[in-house]
Amino acid sequence: HHFWDFRGCTTGAGVTDSIAGDLVATPMNGPTCSADGIALDGNNDYLDIDDWEWGGATSFEVYVKYDTFNDWSTVFNFGSGAGSDNVYLRNVGTTSTIAWSVLQGSTYKGLDTSNFDSTTWTHVVVSSKDTTMKVFKNGLLAGTKADGQQPNFLTRTQHWLGRSAWSDDGYFDGTVGYIKVWHNKELTESEVTALDNAIPCVAGSFGSFYPDCVPCPVGTYSESSGSMVCTSCPDGKTHFASGSSSVSDCSHDSVHSWSFMGCSDGVPVVDETEGSTLKATAMNGATCSTEGMVFDGVNDWVDLDDWLWGGATSFEVYVRYNGFNDNSRVFDFGSGGSSGDDVYLYNGGTTSTIWWDVHQGSTRKWLSTSNFDSATWAHIILTVKGTSMKVYKNGALVHTKTDGWEPNVLTRTNHIIGNRYGGTRAFDGTIGYLKMWQGVELTASDVTSLYAPHNTAHHFWDFRGCTTGAGVTDGIAGDLVATPTNGPTCSDDGIALDGNDDYLDIDDWEWGGATSFEVYVKYDTFNNWSRVFDFGSGTDSDNVHLANVGTTSTIRWKVYQGSTSKELQTSNFYSATWTHVVVSIKDTTMNVYINGVHVGTKTDGHEPNVLTRTNHIIGASDWGSMNEFFDGTIGYLKMWHGVELTASDVTSLYAPHNTAHHFWDFRGCTTGAGVTDSIAGDLVATPMNGPTCSADGIALDGNNDYLDIDD
Repeated sequence: HHFWDFRGCTTGAGVTDSIAGDLVATPMNGPTCSADGIALDGNNDYLDIDDWEWGGATSFEVYVKYDTFNDWSTVFNFGSGAGSDNVYLRNVGTTSTIAWSVLQGSTYKGLDTSNFDSTTWTHVVVSSKDTTMKVFKNGLLAGTKADGQQPNFLTRTQHWLGRSAWSDDGYFDGTVGYIKVWHNKELTESEVTALDNAIPCVAGSFGSFYPDCVPCPVGTYSESSGSMVCTSCPDGKTHFASGSSSVSDCSHDSVHSWSFMGCSDGVPVVDETEGSTLKATAMNGATCSTEGMVFDGVNDWVDLDDWLWGGATSFEVYVRYNGFNDNSRVFDFGSGGSSGDDVYLYNGGTTSTIWWDVHQGSTRKWLSTSNFDSATWAHIILTVKGTSMKVYKNGALVHTKTDGWEPNVLTRTNHIIGNRYGGTRAFDGTIGYLKMWQGVELTASDVTSLYAPHNTAHHFWDFRGCTTGAGVTDGIAGDLVATPTNGPTCSDDGIALDGNDDYLDIDDWEWGGATSFEVYVKYDTFNNWSRVFDFGSGTDSDNVHLANVGTTSTIRWKVYQGSTSKELQTSNFYSATWTHVVVSIKDTTMNVYINGVHVGTKTDGHEPNVLTRTNHIIGASDWGSMNEFFDGTIGYLKMWHGVELTASDVTSLYAPHNTAHHFWDFRGCTTGAGVTDSIAGDLVATPMNGPTCSADGIALDGNNDYLDIDD
C-alpha cells in the first residue's frame, strides 16, 4: 500500500510514495542518494515521512545495508514520541541482532531474533497480526512471537527512517534501498520468499539481483567473461533482462500503467513506469473526473503512443459501463483493418458479456465469459501465455481458454482506449485505469492482491439517518436511487416499513451471476412471506429474494432462473431486535450467514441470470401486485457482483454489529418508570409492585416485586 524507493533518488529531494502517491519522505540534515539507495551517516541525518492514519494487521519490507551498528540505531520508528504507539525496527544495543517492536500506547511487545548483516545488504520483512509477530530475513522465517500485539489504529505524529523517537538512541549508519508497507495484511512465507527473490536492479544499473548490481546507463552483461559491456540498446529500448548476453536481449519496459483517476482535462496522462514517456491523450471530448476518464458512448476515445510489444501479456482494467453499445471497446490495440494483429476487450453485441480477442495477423482467437456489471465498477484482469488465455473478474477466475495464443511481437499503429480504429465502437462509461505487463502471466495470487483495493461492495443503500420522503442513492455506484413509496419513515436506525403498503423501489440495472447480499434488519412482525428484498420481473420471473417463511421467523433465500426456483430455508430472523444477514450464490452453492455465523448451505442451487430485472423492491413483493409487505426497520442493504463472500469476509462485515442484541440498564433508572431496551429500542421492562431505582440499579425486596419485559 506504500512504497518509498530510494534507489536512484536525487540528493536533497523528497521521495514520494509511488503507490499511494501523496506521502513524501523528506531528507533531513543531508543524507545522500545513489543508485543503491539513500545513505545515512549515523550522526544526525534521517528521513521524515508525512503522517497518515493506520494500524491493525501490518507488514513492512525493507532492504538495508548497515555500515556500523550504532547503539539501538533505527531503520524506522513510526510513533508519536518516545513510548507512544511506536512501531519500529532496529538493532539491539551495539549488536547486529534484529529487534522488531510494537507499542500499544506505552505497552511494549517485541521480538529480538537473527541479525542484520554488516556492510552488505539484508532483506527484512516484519509483520504483526492479532498477537502474532514475525521476522523474515532474506526470505526465511527467522522468528515468531505468539503473544505480541498489532499497532493501534491512529495518526502517528512521527514517521522517521534512520532516527529513533528516543533521544539517546543512535542514528542509522548505512544505506536504505527502500521500504514498503502493507495495511491489513500479514505477508505469508511464500509471499516473502517471492519478495526476496525479486529485488531487481534499478534503472541505471545492471546485473542479476541485489546486491549484484553494476552501474551502467543501458547495456549487456557477458556471463562468460563476467564483465559489463555498456552498449546502448537499439530503437529506444530501455529495459534489459538480468543476465542477458547481447543487445538483442534489450526490451521495452515490462510494465505500463495509465491511471485516469483525478486526471486533468487537456493534459495527457503519462505512463507511470519509470523511464517511460508513453502518453494517453483524450480525443473528441473524453473528460476527466476523480473516478477516471468519462466516455460519452458516441465518438470520444483515448489515444496511446505506439510501442513494440507482444508475447506473454497481462492486462488489468477498472471500468464502469453506463450502457452496452454494440461491441463497445474497453481497449483495442492493433494496426487497423482486418489484418491488424488486434488485441481487444469489449462487451459482446449489446449484451454485458465479456469478450476478449487476440489476433495473429488476421486470424482470431477469442473467448466470451461472465459479464461486465452495469452502473457499477468491474475489476477485470486478462492474461495470455502460450496457448492459455484467462479472464478474472473481481478477483475470481471466470474462464480459461486452453487453445488460445499470444499476440505477435510488433509495433501496432493504434492503441485506443474506449473505442476502436475508425471510431465505430464507442464505450459508454468510465475507465479508472489500465495496466499492462509484458512477458508476465499474472497468477491467481497476483490477481487477489491487485483486486484487494477494490474488494468492497458494489452497491450500498444506507438508510440510517435518511430523510423521510427522500430517495436514498447508492453510496458506491452513485446512480441507483431507492425511492420510498407510501410513506416509510426514516430514523437514525434505518427506514421503518409499516407492513401494510409501504416499500422502496430501486432503479433498475443489469446484473446476475455470482452474487452476495448483506442486510441489517429488525422485524417487528412476521407477515406472511414478507420480503426484505425481491429483485425480479414479476411473478416467477428471474426473482432473487430474501424473506421469512410463511408467518414464521425462518429465513428463506431464493433464486429463480426464469420460472425455475432454488431455495434455502434455514435458521431464523430475530424478532424485535437486529439481525445481520449475508446470503451468497456462486455456481450451485447457496449460503446463509446469521450474525457472522454460517447457518446453511445448498449445493444444488443456481446463479441468477444476467439481465435487467424490471423490479428491485425492498420491503415488498411485486408478484402481480404489491404484497407480502415487511414490518420492521431496514438499516442498510449491500450487494456484491461476481463475488461469493467468504466466512472471513462475513466475520469482518459483522464485526461492527458484534454486540448484545438487547440491553436493559437499570443503573440510574427512575422509580416507577419502565426501562426500555436501549439496543433493540422497543421492549420495555415494566416494574411491578414497587421496586426502587438507584444509581446502582433496581432494588427488589424479595417479597413481591419484579419486572415484566415485553414479549
